[in-house]
Amino acid sequence: MQPMQVLFVAQLIPLVAAATAMVIYWTVVFTRIRQTTRQLPTGIDGIALAEARTEPDISVLVVVPAHNEAGSIGPLIRSLREQDHERFHVALALDRCTDGTAAVARREIDGDARFEVIEIDECPEGWAGKVNAVRTAVDRSAFTPEAELLLFTDADCVFHPSCLRAAAALSEDRSLDLLSFLSEYPAEAWFELIVQPTAGFELMRQYPLLRANRVDDRQRPFSNGQFMLFRASFYRDIGGHEAVKDELLEDLALGRLVKQRGGRAGALLGDGIVRCRMYETWEQFRTGWKRIYIEAAQRRSTRLRTSGLRLRLMSVLLPILTGVLGIGTAWTCLSWDDAPLFWLIPAAVAAVGLTPYAASILRIYRMARITPFAAPMAPIGAALVSRLIFEAARELSSGEPTVWGGRTYVREDRSRAPKQARKTAGAS
Repeated sequence: MQPMQVLFVAQLIPLVAAATAMVIYWTVVFTRIRQTTRQLPTGIDGIALAEARTEPDISVLVVVPAHNEAGSIGPLIRSLREQDHERFHVALALDRCTDGTAAVARREIDGDARFEVIEIDECPEGWAGKVNAVRTAVDRSAFTPEAELLLFTDADCVFHPSCLRAAAALSEDRSLDLLSFLSEYPAEAWFELIVQPTAGFELMRQYPLLRANRVDDRQRPFSNGQFMLFRASFYRDIGGHEAVKDELLEDLALGRLVKQRGGRAGALLGDGIVRCRMYETWEQFRTGWKRIYIEAAQRRSTRLRTSGLRLRLMSVLLPILTGVLGIGTAWTCLSWDDAPLFWLIPAAVAAVGLTPYAASILRIYRMARITPFAAPMAPIGAALVSRLIFEAARELSSGEPTVWGGRTYVREDRSRAPKQARKTAGAS
């Protein structure tokens, strides 16, 4: 065998291995994305359901906890005032605001009798500010007794004009005790364009929507605190937000609680029915997503490291390796005078390996409503997300405290608890 042929084979073997792994993994990913979008309705689909209804609109109370949201609460109030739902009220729970949020809210409400402002001056010991604000609003609102549905949302969200009607129709159609929409996130900063799509999809990989909407023991419930629509009677039966006052992510905890109490929870893509800008700075983004990933992994550092490693391998290293090996091997073949078309072999192998990856990434960006021109930056986004996940694992293992919602949390690494228990048992 000629030296050039030996080099060709030496480069082709790892290329084929990398491409094969890419095909298997990303074909599964693409298939699951396609199944999700085909089998589950979206928030926008709920509009057609609402239009087909002949019954009167069901009464909804929208609860909005807000702490120093003067810069964002205005668009939310305007979008709520434009709702085409006929029976809804809004309780704005202003939690110890010092930035003029109350003045902005009252100006935007402009005497609309469907709105009420509830100002909260203190937070009891042991409560997160947001959870206490929600609990207080539900307890004090004049509209609570008549509400058949309770919607909890955030002050930085903006609703489609038919959002409430669509959500109520979907909730009834699917017989849900809790309906949650996944928000659309605008891409105004670089990290929202490059990192946010991968960050959101990684969370959905851990909580697949098809599994989140199952009605059997295999369900893995998921809920998004930016939009949680409860059947009011069931919400009261499970103890409301007081039942999860010690949780760092009360939305995921509420989803699990619904399943534990025999209720039915569902999570659907909003598809533009609700928009939310989660974080304005990169540092806020990093802190917020590390908190999310830690709680999503149920405070297990081993799960975090496994997720970070898988993401780095399948979304960063293998795509780059496949492309580099494909180009390098093809370049080697171009110098062969007696086999001028041999370069097509590595080019074809690389193309086959990268096609399901590219198709999946484009589908993810389409679902996130991010321009496809940002898709080539996906490996960079995946590298940054994997780094966040590894940082979260390190902080959890080291017992580093987290400050969130006005409280400081020291979280136990549950991956270490069994080992510690075995050591204790052995010592005794």
